[in-house]
Amino acid sequence: MAKHAKAVICPASENIQVVCGGRVFLLSFGHLWELGKEGIPIVHAGEGLKRVWADDQGDILVEQADGVFYLERVDGQGALVKAKTKKAVPKKAPQVYGEWVYSLDDKRYPVSTHTVKHADGRLAFEVAGRYLEFLGHCGGDFVFRRHSPCEIFAVDASGREQVLCPLDEAAYTQWIDGRILVSTQLPGSRSRCDVYDVKARAVIQSVEIEADSEGFYDLAEIGGSWAFMWAGRLYLLDADGMKPAFSGQKVDCYLAAEEGVYAAFAREPVLHLHDNLLAQQPFASLRIPLQGFWLMSLGKYQEGVVCSLYPAGRLSGLGYAFLSPHALAGDATEVACEEPSFITEKRYGDGGDGGAFTCVVKFTDKLPFDTLVRHALAAVDEVFAHYSEKNAETLSFNGTAEVEMDGAGLSRQQKSALAQVCDRMAERYFFRRSPVTDEAYNVRWVWRGAVHEVHE
Repeated sequence: MAKHAKAVICPASENIQVVCGGRVFLLSFGHLWELGKEGIPIVHAGEGLKRVWADDQGDILVEQADGVFYLERVDGQGALVKAKTKKAVPKKAPQVYGEWVYSLDDKRYPVSTHTVKHADGRLAFEVAGRYLEFLGHCGGDFVFRRHSPCEIFAVDASGREQVLCPLDEAAYTQWIDGRILVSTQLPGSRSRCDVYDVKARAVIQSVEIEADSEGFYDLAEIGGSWAFMWAGRLYLLDADGMKPAFSGQKVDCYLAAEEGVYAAFAREPVLHLHDNLLAQQPFASLRIPLQGFWLMSLGKYQEGVVCSLYPAGRLSGLGYAFLSPHALAGDATEVACEEPSFITEKRYGDGGDGGAFTCVVKFTDKLPFDTLVRHALAAVDEVFAHYSEKNAETLSFNGTAEVEMDGAGLSRQQKSALAQVCDRMAERYFFRRSPVTDEAYNVRWVWRGAVHEVHE
């Protein structure tokens, strides 16, 4: 029996999938869609909407400009009920290391105070400073990174400091189980990763590659090793040292799950599932029929995954949110991909600009409002992203995206909401001005012959 997955259109500039409370949402430009529901409805829109999560009771909460609210609780006037909590991300609890308790006070950031106490509450030591970062604890030492001077140092329980190693100011660091990864930029677009062992007080391995230095991210345990992304590749760290996975092949993203390790390579829309030993050949693969797109931001959802798809070579423009609630089964999974509901044309000569043109976005289909918002955002994002690139067309673009849409069936409030959200998209490109008019990129709306200017 075939399993089903879907890829739905959204703006690549803000394409955030959130899995919480057994549900999956798309968060973009102040709107929240439920991806797992038929029709992908907008379940909330709010000024400054920036976060959604589930509390310990399973209630879905949203954070926006005026506070935190329950998504599915309304008062007598139909407004969302405000939650008592003020922050989506709770303050970090003290961390216990044997008989020691570590805590952080960063209320005066960038100045932070790091305190270590005995289990009975007596102060052991305290260190403070600007941009002072706690890395981890190993063998009785508390290890920190200081940015002036730039160095890694250890503090023992008596408060005695010892410098472990100096750092380049632009170096990236990552603590993994008593070892510190340090990424440093080298001449000629090369970078080096040093593995520093805190107990040995020495660099025990160095790896150099042809790539610019980057930070370390997507840390996970796989088959008894620590896995992490660095410089566009997946690496494993175990007792024998650091080594590349997949023979050093570039990896766009990966996800460690119970059923194995998902990975995407070479900026192609193909998702592979490998065993936990990361065998070179996957035991299942799924090609998403969207040529010219690549996968990023893999997340777990039910038995399958969610992820973002971006147009090749950029993180803006027309993008997709991909959802597969089933375990990967190769060709047995049918992927339904939304088609763009618009076309773009150039209209030359507007306003006596000679060879300059307006980019006209014509919506060819009548769509439900909730779908229109996604497609309109994606269309405007695609226009502005394309004319932000270095190409001959950009030199003649007058900065205006004219969106032409049949307004029949849309209320005045819905038209206004469409205009406002696309205005926010234009603001995302605040750094772009037309080389012809020197005006900021802007959106004009046409509703059956009536023009609505979003930007004057």
